[in-house]
Amino acid sequence: MLRFRGSTSFTLVVTSRATTTTTIKITGATREGAFTLKHSTLSDLSEQVSSYNIPDMPIWISVEDENDLFSQRNCYVSVGLALNGDVVYWLTGGYISRSNTLSWPNSNIVYTLPPDIGTISLDWLQDPAAGAQISTNPVAGRISRIKGLYFTLVTDATVASRRVHIKFHTYFECISSVDQTASTTRKYHCLPMGAVGTYADDDDIIIPIPHNMNLADDDSIQTTTTNMQAGDNFGPIYLWSEQFTK
Repeated sequence: MLRFRGSTSFTLVVTSRATTTTTIKITGATREGAFTLKHSTLSDLSEQVSSYNIPDMPIWISVEDENDLFSQRNCYVSVGLALNGDVVYWLTGGYISRSNTLSWPNSNIVYTLPPDIGTISLDWLQDPAAGAQISTNPVAGRISRIKGLYFTLVTDATVASRRVHIKFHTYFECISSVDQTASTTRKYHCLPMGAVGTYADDDDIIIPIPHNMNLADDDSIQTTTTNMQAGDNFGPIYLWSEQFTK
């Protein structure tokens, strides 16, 4: 066993980012015996940090969702070992849920989802005022792999042909293949599609967007609509995405 000077202090540092306020239980043992620690999460995906003094180097630790509230990909936890206040080694880190725990040393528990699959979510992002373009961001605290966007556009009686462009990361534009005329309501579906062509039927217009496009929460989703009029009005924009904790 390692030997340290008597003045060395041992601390476990627990950090979490979660979607629900609940309790994470950390159990473990040192040469002094077993211990149980409780860490409270926040519900807005902001980082929560707790520090716990322990008498010696840990022999093992286990991390679990005490109340079984988290579905997969909704709580990321990391546990570090600090000596005299400075983290010197991160023991373990990953997602916990009803079906997944963390441990150190690593066990042979297999996570039930591959690491490249996120949480599927449908989120309301914005409802622009009349005459305003869409200008919003993805879900705060997450990286969003875009599966689709949906919004409507209601045009006023001004005679003009509107053409919707939707932009990601400020610069990259995807463009509707058809115009929208005066006094109409159209439903826009922005979907990952490889082919290029005219995608419109009745009141629906499809705008192809790239496959597997990942957006951080500070990336932009905007429209630049040709010939948009003061009375034109975008409806609420909905984001369908696969989400990962930042």
